[in-house]
Amino acid sequence: SNFIVPELREDILLVANPVKLQAEGIMLMDGTNAGRVVFSLQEVPMRVNFTTPNNNRLQRVSDNRVYIVTPDAEHKFKIEIPRTVNHANKDQFLWAQAQSDLCILSDPKLLAHGMTLREQITGESIRIFNLKELPVGSKYFTENDNFLQRKTQNEVSLGDKTLYIDGNLQKELPTSQWDATCKETTIDPQIAAILFDDTPGKPLDASPDTQELVSNVASLLMGSKDFPRITTIKIRGPNYHGSSLEVDYQYTGGVEGNTSIRWEKTSEDEHSFVPIKRANTRTYIPTINDIGCSIRVVCTPVRADGVTGMIVFSKPTKIKIAPDVKAEVESNLCMSTLMFKVLLRNGKEFQKRSIILNRTKVKVRKRRSTITKMKYSPYLKVLLDADDDASRKKDAHDCLFTLQLSATDTHVFMTPSTYQRDIIVLTIKAFNAGCFVV
Repeated sequence: SNFIVPELREDILLVANPVKLQAEGIMLMDGTNAGRVVFSLQEVPMRVNFTTPNNNRLQRVSDNRVYIVTPDAEHKFKIEIPRTVNHANKDQFLWAQAQSDLCILSDPKLLAHGMTLREQITGESIRIFNLKELPVGSKYFTENDNFLQRKTQNEVSLGDKTLYIDGNLQKELPTSQWDATCKETTIDPQIAAILFDDTPGKPLDASPDTQELVSNVASLLMGSKDFPRITTIKIRGPNYHGSSLEVDYQYTGGVEGNTSIRWEKTSEDEHSFVPIKRANTRTYIPTINDIGCSIRVVCTPVRADGVTGMIVFSKPTKIKIAPDVKAEVESNLCMSTLMFKVLLRNGKEFQKRSIILNRTKVKVRKRRSTITKMKYSPYLKVLLDADDDASRKKDAHDCLFTLQLSATDTHVFMTPSTYQRDIIVLTIKAFNAGCFVV
């Protein structure tokens, strides 16, 4: 029942009013006596029991529901909250999250209950009870996913806010007076100044001393176990057109971010690999345009904080014709005349037509009338629809192909399936070439 009993009234009048809650906040204590100040019910983690200042129990049981219960569990009150963070409430939600962390970190008494942080690079969790426990330079996420970093011996940044460990000393100490430490390894102050300084400045000069310093920084980063790397990479799946290929790689070096993937191909006539348009996910389905080409994957490891590692390349694999399509096309080549039923695009509509093939020419017919025809020649081209080559979605575009007889005589066709399209396109190409090349 949502009847408010006196024991719950004060908490409910605060928690159920988003405007009042955002203005005043409420302190919640969990089972470990760790406190957090929340300014929105969307900040409350699910399935965790909290105690309010009035000793009532509060728990978020789902995305859109919070219960407040009396200590003896005899009375409870249900509060509905928005299901998701949307465009209308995201600013309030993000502000409330930042404000909650700011209140705890700014008050030593609240922070004394502890705060759990997640290391941005490795993903390892630590629990601090004082800002002095933060190592200089390391970057963390709070439980509310706010960015936290101890910049100097006295300065800690929380998002775009700056906190001072010693409030009376609101001035940055010289680099020489604080020990720049990264975990347990002592770093040269000059190197630390490059690693931890996020402020833009003038480009470094090209003097030998500077080059050596930069080289030392690079060696330090690349030699670290947290430097992003791809240790192994390979392409899995059958190397036939129409079959899905997937890149399988092993990542090391902290928490993986948006690692860059790019599929490339080359043919026997080309000596260099070129990127395949829009092929930048872990899977790729080769088309008939890829038959005879070698395909590889280019992978750039990226850590969660944006640091990139060295580019690696997979071993190339050569794409072959799918066995069932190959058998069908070879069977067609044994016949003197073939007819395929297709749909011809006419403006925004498609109309029923037929493609007639024999050993000397190709015809497009409407019932018994010939619309166009052409003898086989180097100028005759059969192309996949451009949209199909740029997309891997299984929709109508996958069944389109273009028959180009001349610069002014071009026709776009649709087939019932990609299998039928591949049969028609490869058969026309084979007749036009005079022989079938595997």
